[in-house]
Amino acid sequence: MNKTSNPSVAGKGDVWLLIAQAVLPYVLRELRVQGLPASTYYHQDDNPLGRRRYLSLVRRGVLQGRREGRRVFVLRSELDAYIAAQPRVTPNTEATADPLEEWGLRRRRR
Repeated sequence: MNKTSNPSVAGKGDVWLLIAQAVLPYVLRELRVQGLPASTYYHQDDNPLGRRRYLSLVRRGVLQGRREGRRVFVLRSELDAYIAAQPRVTPNTEATADPLEEWGLRRRRR
């Protein structure tokens, strides 16, 4: 008997579709924060600053964070504005033999 002739037999693709449809509402609920999509916010695991610096800035009140479960969310626009306001550090193109010379310091000889 041909598999396509019996509509009650589900193929592998149908099984994955059923699983995806069953899981989708739970995934969407996890991605939402107060009705706003998750793409509006950064959290400590997906921000451009790194986890420690991000959480430190929230603790110090530099960034306004909101805790949802184990995640701390900050508006993407607020974090992007903070990053844009930071001064740019340009690397020293003139490489000196000793980096202490830039500060007027000398190494002690042994």
